[in-house]
Amino acid sequence: MTQPIAIITGGGTGMGRALAHKLASAGHQVWICGRRSEPLAETAKQYPDNIHTVATDISTEDGRRELMDSLPINCHIDALIHHAATLEPTGYIRDLQLTDWQQAFAINVEAPLFLTQLLLHKMTSGTRVVHFTSALAHSPMPGRACYGATKATLESICRSLNREHGDSGIGFACIKPGIVDTEALREQISKAYQSQAHRIDEFLQETLGKTLLQPEYVVKFVYWLLTGCDHRRFATETWDIRDEQHLHEWQLG
Repeated sequence: MTQPIAIITGGGTGMGRALAHKLASAGHQVWICGRRSEPLAETAKQYPDNIHTVATDISTEDGRRELMDSLPINCHIDALIHHAATLEPTGYIRDLQLTDWQQAFAINVEAPLFLTQLLLHKMTSGTRVVHFTSALAHSPMPGRACYGATKATLESICRSLNREHGDSGIGFACIKPGIVDTEALREQISKAYQSQAHRIDEFLQETLGKTLLQPEYVVKFVYWLLTGCDHRRFATETWDIRDEQHLHEWQLG
């Protein structure tokens, strides 16, 4: 009998950590990866028998191979969650550097694309693959052109995967989680306010206000998509956490 597992990239912090805890608490065997071993170990500490860590850089071919080689030989993947991403580089298009642009695409596009490709042979009918995307994919913001471009590309890849593998029963979906209070977001704001902690909190509370979501809230939505949403429906759309049409379904779950 094969062992079902879930994989979360960027599982050391924010939504990745919260989702790993949610899945582990429900009895799932979860593999998490990231470039820094310390946050991964902190995530796994609460569920040492269920959460397995791999410190590697999946924006590289060697890193993706290292993750795959860490998986049990007899496993099949129930869920693959592409959470890892970078918000950099920021800045207007006229100021962007080619190397920074290429690095962003390596992390936000090439890593999920080629990790999925590498792991397809471990997926079966019913497997769900989740890509985290953003409203910036279709609603550009000055200074965020690179990030928006990576997410628009990721959405296109997701649609192509569904067209190519729809008959296999593997489902691919994109999720727009909104603005989430994560370490990455705070780092971005910290740069703007030169690490003045009180000003960061003021910005989060006064400027973002009710639009700012906590990772645990978003995870409830993602968990419903992974376990409670009909499989055919799962792969038919880009899921926006703010969409009231499905709000009652996952909030009551």
